[in-house]
Amino acid sequence: MRDFLLMNFYNSLFKKAFLQRLSLALTICFLLLTFSTRSSAGSLTQYKPSARQDSLEILQQCLDLPVIQNYFTRHSDGTLKQVYIMQYPVKFPDGLAVSKFGRPVLFRSRADMRSEKAEVFLIVKTFSITGDDASVNFTLNSDYTTKPNILEVTVQLHRSGQTWAVSQKQIRRLI
Repeated sequence: MRDFLLMNFYNSLFKKAFLQRLSLALTICFLLLTFSTRSSAGSLTQYKPSARQDSLEILQQCLDLPVIQNYFTRHSDGTLKQVYIMQYPVKFPDGLAVSKFGRPVLFRSRADMRSEKAEVFLIVKTFSITGDDASVNFTLNSDYTTKPNILEVTVQLHRSGQTWAVSQKQIRRLI
């Protein structure tokens, strides 16, 4: 009888300790998951624009920067090459209607970029909107399969009324 009572006592202690440890572990996992998605720069979770129209206008402003226009290259027949935006690390929502040279910019995953052999594409590393200010960092890759040109571009924008305008830009040629 004594052994039976001791066994029940130890089992109840073990169960209680196990449940406490499990509860603590789950709480820690929840906190880590919460903070990691809020603080990870360049992650897929960073894209949080306040409105779809804002993100459209900001991306269009980035594509239309005068200083990068010479880096959008042409085919041998003189036509401009298709422009792509890689959906990594920032992923934009489907159906965002950005255009370049009168044609829609194509949004593709990393895998699709390889299979389509895209020659002119942007990789948006950060994209954030805070109130009337926005910040975008991207690389522009052109002639990627023949003679690569890679620019790193950082753009700060400010909204005045309904219009977004570039307030600062920094361009650095990597290759």
